[in-house]
Amino acid sequence: MKTMYDHLGLSKDEFTKLSDQFRHDAAWFHGNLEKLRRGHAGRYVAVLGGKVISENREIDEVIREVEASGANSRLTFVGFVTPKPIDLI
Repeated sequence: MKTMYDHLGLSKDEFTKLSDQFRHDAAWFHGNLEKLRRGHAGRYVAVLGGKVISENREIDEVIREVEASGANSRLTFVGFVTPKPIDLI
């Protein structure tokens, strides 16, 4: 049976490192939403290493830019920056 990292063409160590980075970048995104709203509201942003590496209103364009940078688009955090906070009930 193939594992997740086999499907991504990565070694187990590479997958572990990238998935840890993904979790870190997801936490960074959510912890910095207010700051991100000032410059990126209404846009998708790709975060790698705690830095925005791409932004656009179209998610497909963000993914293209991530891939063009050489980053793994499947393991790079991409989130949408809402103009205002959203309360989930």
